[in-house]
Amino acid sequence: MGNENEIRDIEPRDDGTSIFLPEAIQDPDGKPPEYSLNSEFAQTKKNRNFGFYLLVAGFMVALIAGTLMLAQLIQERFNREEVEITAFEDIRLIEILDKAKRLEGELERARARLGETRSTMNDELARAKDEETKKNIRAKYGSRLKNQQHEVAGLQQKLDAHDARLQENIKKAEAIVGNYQKLHKIEMDRQKQYYENRIAETVLKYNPHFTERDLRKILEDKNPPLEKGVPRLRDYKKELTSDARYSEAEFTEMRKMQSDQQSVIRRLNRIPYINSVAPSLDKIEYFSRELTGRYERMWGGLADSVRVKSAQLGHFRFAFDYLSRTEPESGYIVDPRDPNAIYVYLRAVNMVKDGTTALVFRKDDEYVGRISFYAGDAGIMARVVEAQEGRKIQPFDRILIKAQQE
Repeated sequence: MGNENEIRDIEPRDDGTSIFLPEAIQDPDGKPPEYSLNSEFAQTKKNRNFGFYLLVAGFMVALIAGTLMLAQLIQERFNREEVEITAFEDIRLIEILDKAKRLEGELERARARLGETRSTMNDELARAKDEETKKNIRAKYGSRLKNQQHEVAGLQQKLDAHDARLQENIKKAEAIVGNYQKLHKIEMDRQKQYYENRIAETVLKYNPHFTERDLRKILEDKNPPLEKGVPRLRDYKKELTSDARYSEAEFTEMRKMQSDQQSVIRRLNRIPYINSVAPSLDKIEYFSRELTGRYERMWGGLADSVRVKSAQLGHFRFAFDYLSRTEPESGYIVDPRDPNAIYVYLRAVNMVKDGTTALVFRKDDEYVGRISFYAGDAGIMARVVEAQEGRKIQPFDRILIKAQQE
């Protein structure tokens, strides 16, 4: 490794020494030094240049990495475009690597042959008894050593030239990979922009911006903070059945609807809506709770009012019942202000039907007029059929139902 040109002259020096024997032999009959071929090879291995191996290994890593990147690029394009690799045809990296390995092998074998020839010559020189024999030995191996040195030098020169070509091709490969990387980046940027636009369109589709003036005003109005839970709900009241004709089963169903509505709103609020949808859900929840609270207060107040008025009506009904028992009459006029919708009190409602007529008296013998009964929203009502001239039906006038209808 790098010492193939060291032997340039194999002729003996004037002082009787040679380049192989740096010092004169003082005891020619003594035991000659031993030369080991293994030790010579070991020394030769120490001079190996590992930079070339690192260069080849680095190139292989770069080549594999570039191949993986190209494969990934092809896959991400979903095979829509075929990658042109004609630019790699002139590089022929596999052939260059194979030739580099072959040249390296030939160089190692040539160096081994050179080392073996030197070792053999040195062994024979050590065993030579005189200078003439040594001269003949040097002459014998001189031409072979020179040819082997030229062979090693030639192979080294070829390998160096091949390394230069290899470096050039590596640069070409890196340039091609760089171009494909740029192409890949351009394609990825285009795909990114395309999908970002699609995502934005999808977001606006399901999370629109409300542009209507009325809706924007509703969403911009600030709501007071909502209390936790739903508004206080009142218990069912019996007046709903007796006066509002709203059964307890219907009331229970309405309560369940309110609960279900709150459950749906709470679940929707867990979704990270944006734009106008998020404040719209807040408004819906606010309106739902606020309307529920106000409705509860309204119907609760109405139920209480109905209960009070029902109690008052009960007192009046008791008074009319007492009056009809002490002064037996069919009934009394209550409110005659509207002649077509006169409120009456009848002791026995089942005595009349639609179209039944009755006489109206004030005192026992003062005839006022005649009325006809019909079923109204407030129960049995009456309308004026005829009125005595100069007289007008008034409250507490007595009603006399005729036993037989005309």
